[in-house]
Amino acid sequence: MDWKNSLYTLKTSNKYILFFLVQILFTYNVHSQYCISSPNNILNSQCDIVQLVGNSITLNKNTASICASYSNFTTGENIPDLEVNSLYTINITQGTCGDTDNRTANAWIDYNNNGDFGDANEMLGAGTFISNTNGYVHSYTFTVPAGALVGNTRMRVIVKKGGASTTDSCINNYSSGETEDYTVGIIGNVLSTPTFNNHIGIYPNPTENQISISGDSGELEIVNIYNVLGENVTSNVLFVENNEQKKILDLSKLSSGMYLVRTKTATNKVYKK
Repeated sequence: MDWKNSLYTLKTSNKYILFFLVQILFTYNVHSQYCISSPNNILNSQCDIVQLVGNSITLNKNTASICASYSNFTTGENIPDLEVNSLYTINITQGTCGDTDNRTANAWIDYNNNGDFGDANEMLGAGTFISNTNGYVHSYTFTVPAGALVGNTRMRVIVKKGGASTTDSCINNYSSGETEDYTVGIIGNVLSTPTFNNHIGIYPNPTENQISISGDSGELEIVNIYNVLGENVTSNVLFVENNEQKKILDLSKLSSGMYLVRTKTATNKVYKK
C-alpha cells in the first residue's frame, strides 16, 4: 500500500470521517566546518550573480557592485527548496573588478551534510568552460540525488580566473576570483495534496511547522492528528486558527515523520480523491 498517498473514508451515523497523511520535515543544522576557499586578489574576476530557482523559493543574489574574495551568504538570503530526484539549473554570472580575463565557474552542494563537497554528485557542473566575457552566464543543470538528506545544507559557488578548470571546492589562494557560500533546503518527494471535489484541502504537504486545512462550512467539525502508531497527538498541536471553514495547525512540537490527519464532517456528504 502507498501510505504517502492513501485516503480512507468511513461513515458513522451519517457523518463522514476522512483520513489523509501529512509529512513533517526535519531541518538539519548546516555543518559549520567547511574548507577555506578564497583568491589572492579580487582585481580581475568575480561572481556577479547567482540564481537558483527552487520549487517555491528562488535565490537571486546580485553582488556585481561588490568586490570581495569570499562572501558568506548562508544566512539572510532566500533558501531555495530543492526536491530529491528533481531537476534544477544554477546560473552563475561572471564579472570583473578590473581587467578582463578568461574565467571558469562551478558550484557544489553538500547533499549528505557532512561538512565537505567531495562526495558523489556534489559537484554540479564540469567547471571547464572558459570565457573572457563579462556577464557570461555559466549554467549547470543537476538532479538532487535520492539519498540527499532532508534539511538545510551548504552550497558553494566559485568564479576563478585562468584557463584551468574549476573542479576543486577547496581551492585556496588562487590567482583571482571569488568564492561564495549559500544555504539551500533539501525536501523529500512532495506528497500529493488531497482535495476532495474542491471542498477539503490541506497544504503545504510536506511541511516543517504549519498546515492549513480548508473546507466548506460543516465539513471540518473535528480534526485530530495521529502518529503512525495510532496514538492521538492532537494535544501537542496548537490551533493557530480554528473556525468552520479553515484551520491552521502548528505542528512544530511534533517530531519529523508521517502523521495521519482525521477530519470528521457534520454533513451527509463524502468526497473522494
